[in-house]
Amino acid sequence: MHPTTPLRKALWQALLVALPLGVLPPAAPAQEKATPPQENKPGPTTGSLIVPIGGTQRLQMTKKQNIVKAINRNEAVLRVSPVYGDPTTVLLNGLEPGVALVTLIDEGNREETFQIIVQLDVEYLRTLLKRTVPEANIDPIPGANNTIVLRGTVARAEDVEVALRIAQSVVLGPDRVINGLQVGGVQEVQLCVVVAAVSRTQFRAMAFNFLYSGRDTFFGSTVGQAVINPATMGAGGVLSAGGQAIGSPGTPNGSSVNAFFGIMTSGSTFLGFLQALRTEQVTKLLAEPRLVTISGKPASFLSGGEQAVPVPAGLGQVGVQFEEFGTRLNFLPIVLGDGRIHLEVEPEVSSLNQANGTSIQGTVVPGRTTQRVHTTVDIAPGETLVIGGLIQHDVNGNTQKVPVLGDLPYIGAAFRAISYTEDETELVVLVTPHLIDPMSCDQLPPHLPGQETRSPDDCELFLEGILEAPRGPRVAWQGGHYLAPYKAGPTATEFPCAPRHDRGGDYGHGGCANGTCGGGGLPPDFAGTLPPTPPVDSHAAAPPAVGVTPASAVVPAPVPIGPAPRSDLPLLAPPPPVR
Repeated sequence: MHPTTPLRKALWQALLVALPLGVLPPAAPAQEKATPPQENKPGPTTGSLIVPIGGTQRLQMTKKQNIVKAINRNEAVLRVSPVYGDPTTVLLNGLEPGVALVTLIDEGNREETFQIIVQLDVEYLRTLLKRTVPEANIDPIPGANNTIVLRGTVARAEDVEVALRIAQSVVLGPDRVINGLQVGGVQEVQLCVVVAAVSRTQFRAMAFNFLYSGRDTFFGSTVGQAVINPATMGAGGVLSAGGQAIGSPGTPNGSSVNAFFGIMTSGSTFLGFLQALRTEQVTKLLAEPRLVTISGKPASFLSGGEQAVPVPAGLGQVGVQFEEFGTRLNFLPIVLGDGRIHLEVEPEVSSLNQANGTSIQGTVVPGRTTQRVHTTVDIAPGETLVIGGLIQHDVNGNTQKVPVLGDLPYIGAAFRAISYTEDETELVVLVTPHLIDPMSCDQLPPHLPGQETRSPDDCELFLEGILEAPRGPRVAWQGGHYLAPYKAGPTATEFPCAPRHDRGGDYGHGGCANGTCGGGGLPPDFAGTLPPTPPVDSHAAAPPAVGVTPASAVVPAPVPIGPAPRSDLPLLAPPPPVR
């Protein structure tokens, strides 16, 4: 019925035989869209390699095929060169820090792209750091523009300088190393400085001048200028004594005459001018600045002010320059590995002194008296060093006298002027560093300066002369006796009073709020007005009062100071809200 059936069967049989034998010609590839060359657009990277600057690395394909072509896309960073005698390998030479892509092509036109990172030889630097500072944990990280970042921690502060110098020797430049190292352990340092100074001055001076005017004669002595203008002459050629001034008191030895007298008769006049002075001066200074900073960071402290000093400003003008004075503290601590502290400290205490002043274009500028110490020490935390000490004794004596007459004993005092000055200075500067941590919230001081006092009311200010009154209400009269303000303060029961002369100068053991001043007696009617206060500690026994019965002399136990107002303070009504 279908003549073509045998022919179709023959064709299908021939096709089935041809498939396993592989004689079937390949199908013509489908027409693909034309693409641009891939030389400038590499495919996914096969791997990455780090090449140090100035170093050389070998590079092969994954299956070590023969390389017929190598394409380098950043020749300023990397140089690629063949290896003679080994077609499977190329040499990579690092030139500058950066990233380059290298594409390798084998004989079968297969491509592999590698990412080449050119950087400093951090492995060599890491090896040097491990060998030099074995206790440190330093990780060198290459940065941009041929720099190295040192990151990590060191056990001792002196290791930081060693690591920086090693890194600088590798990168050939100090500006190419970025310090990111940290020192382990406590690094906050508190410096306590005590500057104590005592200055004593004693000045003694004596000068005596006299003037005599008689009917026919006159004479006098003016050594030291205890008297000035002594030459007012009368009509008869002698000093006038008829009610006119024949001399004015002077200022010998820099001080005024403090005594003068005269004897006047009908025919003669005698005037005497005497300076007999003794001046003593004592100056005490105690400064205790404290400052906190971290290791390796400088810190400064100033409690004082700035003095305006006139300075020439050009064209005949006068400007102003401010100079600091007061208590100043500069210090730089470095915590060493063994726990000691390398300390550069410069404490200074200065005050204005009119005696050291000067005059600039008619403007009097006071000078300054300064005590300053600048030194470097190594000290353990908690130890104290005296970094500055001074004991100075200056003696200055001056005599003006008439020859021969001024040398006579006793009588010569009328023919000479003497001044004698002694200056004695004692100075000591002590430093004590501490390694500290921040305080917790329960360690904060309950009261800051000025928080325990209030402004006085009109009665306290004008009638009692009180400038600061204890916080809270106060009753000035208790049981017919006056109650001083210091006995009504919140801390009156916690600090002893000043020594009492009637007890031989001994300090009291209790507070002053109960009026006993450390166990002293009180009138019975006053002691009974004290409200009893329950003790905070049941094991603490209150000291008994002297001179009163135990039932009427209950001494309140010390109460801890807290930030909240207390209603259990003696001699205080319930406190109002804190202003």
